[in-house]
Amino acid sequence: MTLEGEGAATGVRELLEVDLAARLGYVAYDTRVDMPKIFTGSAATTIAKRLRKMGLSELAGSKSFLVDKDSRLLAGELERAEQWGNELADVVVVLHDAERQES
Repeated sequence: MTLEGEGAATGVRELLEVDLAARLGYVAYDTRVDMPKIFTGSAATTIAKRLRKMGLSELAGSKSFLVDKDSRLLAGELERAEQWGNELADVVVVLHDAERQES
């Protein structure tokens, strides 16, 4: 069984090679097949670890959104992603407001 096809020429690995020291923080997410993480792994976890090692701050915990074998989001996952996006927007607003008050 093959879970992933060929990757794009430019992907997350290449983006992580860019100097991100000036950035404030990050969030990481991925999609993965609905199987235990021990079998599927989590790109989000790997991405988060690499960014932490680069000295960046995690703004929110990484998330995995579940897909079927054809890479379609499972029922309820789009709503989970939208909710997470709203939560991230709230975090960014708070950080932006705090930064404006400091300057």
